[in-house]
Amino acid sequence: MRRQNQTVEEAYGSGFIDLFSNTIALLLFFLFIFVMFQFLLNYKLSTTTKQQASFEVLHKENLKKQQEIALLQNRINQLSSNMNNKESELTSYKDQIDKYNQVIASLEGKIIENDSLLNQENLTKTAMKGRIQELTNEISKLSIILENDRVEMLKRDVEIVELGKQLNRALANKTADLMEVRSQFFQELNSSIGSEEAIEKKGDRFVLQGELLFAPGSDNIGLNGKKELDKVATILKNIIQKIPENIDWIVRVDGHTDNVPLSKTNTRFKDNFDLSYARARAVVTYLTQKGVPAKYLVPTGFGEYQPLAPNDTPAHRKYNRRIEFQLTNP
Repeated sequence: MRRQNQTVEEAYGSGFIDLFSNTIALLLFFLFIFVMFQFLLNYKLSTTTKQQASFEVLHKENLKKQQEIALLQNRINQLSSNMNNKESELTSYKDQIDKYNQVIASLEGKIIENDSLLNQENLTKTAMKGRIQELTNEISKLSIILENDRVEMLKRDVEIVELGKQLNRALANKTADLMEVRSQFFQELNSSIGSEEAIEKKGDRFVLQGELLFAPGSDNIGLNGKKELDKVATILKNIIQKIPENIDWIVRVDGHTDNVPLSKTNTRFKDNFDLSYARARAVVTYLTQKGVPAKYLVPTGFGEYQPLAPNDTPAHRKYNRRIEFQLTNP
């Protein structure tokens, strides 16, 4: 394609050069004729006067020829100008052809690049097909493994369900045993408490008022409180002898207070929560001193956060200051 473009350019330039050369030769020929004609005319005029009239005629023709020569000269100038314009156009055409050649070269490079990319893509597709086949084989193997695992899991689920049933039966038996122990505990408690007003039974627990055991803001057990705790220790030691050893149980000792903040002079405790736990721990310590095994006693403190009544009156606040005993699971 580039050779064809160069051939067109050369033919186009050669045509303009031949045209220009022929035009110049023609004009030179006319000038030569005119000069010869002028020479002969002058010769004839100098040899005879008779030819004066003819000279005038020739002079007029000469003037006419000069006009024609002027016209030809103008034409030559126009042709020269046109030729210059054509040469400019030819140069512009050459520039455009060069640009087209550059575009063609760029397109050819892109074609080569695209061919290379297509080859790479084909290689990549081939590799991907191989990888897909490998993954398909691995998935098949995994499916077999998963199916085996699923069967194994179903077997284990059956075993787990059976174990769960056994556990539920065991828990039901333990719960029943614990309920029986709790029933014995409260029977023993009722027979020991009798009409004792200091100890109050509430559902599955019994309660000792805080004023009976402790002074305000203190965890030291008073004499009257120790007398009541002696009764509790006796009840617990009796019930321990009657409960089978295979039954897990504890007595949770819960400390509770009202919502009145501690005095600023009381630096031993940070707040009511700290005070409630200290009181429960003091009760547990006293009961262990009276022979109750420590493994059956767990102290907890709830502070002011589980009141039995709103802390809006002195009577209600007194009611909320308490120690509770509850027989429960560990």
